[in-house]
Amino acid sequence: MCGANGNTLPGFSLHGGGSVQETLNVYNSNDSRTCTILTVRATTAGFGLSGANTPVTIPAVQVGELVFTVTAPNSAYVGALTIDLE
Repeated sequence: MCGANGNTLPGFSLHGGGSVQETLNVYNSNDSRTCTILTVRATTAGFGLSGANTPVTIPAVQVGELVFTVTAPNSAYVGALTIDLE
């Protein structure tokens, strides 16, 4: 299973509508199978993700690097950004 458990992105500060590139190290905890991340998407209202380096295939018990750009909503926002890896 690919997972982002234990990963914390540093906080960022953006003006409304601003963008920043983020990198997430994703660990494949399966000891015998590769996993592939096909898509990454924001589930927090108003945020967008683009430019992801998908698909990312991660060998068993290894770490893969997922890179994407986060675009903030047009208005101020304080809180968590939730993303789904599929």
